[in-house]
Amino acid sequence: FEKLTEICLKYHLRTKSIPMGINLEKYRKKLHKVASMIADNEHTPTINQVIDELVNDENSYPSDEKLRLVLKTLKVSSNLISVPLLEMLEGDEDNGKISGPDVSVEHIMPQNSKKWIEYIISKHGYLENVPDGDEHDEARIKAQKDANEKAKSMHSKYLSWLGNQTLLSIPLNSKIKNDSFEIKKPHYKNGYKITGKLVSNDDWTEKEIIDRQTKFAKKLLEHLDLTRCKN
Repeated sequence: FEKLTEICLKYHLRTKSIPMGINLEKYRKKLHKVASMIADNEHTPTINQVIDELVNDENSYPSDEKLRLVLKTLKVSSNLISVPLLEMLEGDEDNGKISGPDVSVEHIMPQNSKKWIEYIISKHGYLENVPDGDEHDEARIKAQKDANEKAKSMHSKYLSWLGNQTLLSIPLNSKIKNDSFEIKKPHYKNGYKITGKLVSNDDWTEKEIIDRQTKFAKKLLEHLDLTRCKN
């Protein structure tokens, strides 16, 4: 039963939770067929037969190539999706560890960007070529405005990327959620392994988010391959 639950969860994540463009009706029909197979007391299917049924139609089971492309820039706005995906990745680091009841999703670059705008501008060099002049100089005012817009755009683009999300206890998340990366880092040391690894980063910019997303995508492609669950 545990193996079957794992397979169904991975199928759900791969085909429905992750936006793969799968037709909802085909998804429902496939699950209904598998449920009927399992309910057949006279011909109870093996785990391998269930998997074969789930993966035999690309219209209800997206190809690895399609999944790879989606995972590359995957945005997740629901904790119901982020948590199981991050738990899979945590299991790789900590021998199958499952998060506790106080788990929450931490946005490393936080949802509230107020404290991060200047940090983003500085770390991405958005003001490197600002012309000399006092703070009332027209060119400087325009440059600052442009830099603010670039920072807001960067924040909006990468905020919900899975690479910008990690696991953290609810109390700790509430305590540090909008703080700078420098303040957050010491709190990341204890607890979840995927969170602790963030301490090795000096900065948290577009580059770090993309790099982490790329690593996550490679691992999740393996986790969500149902054929790997075969006996």
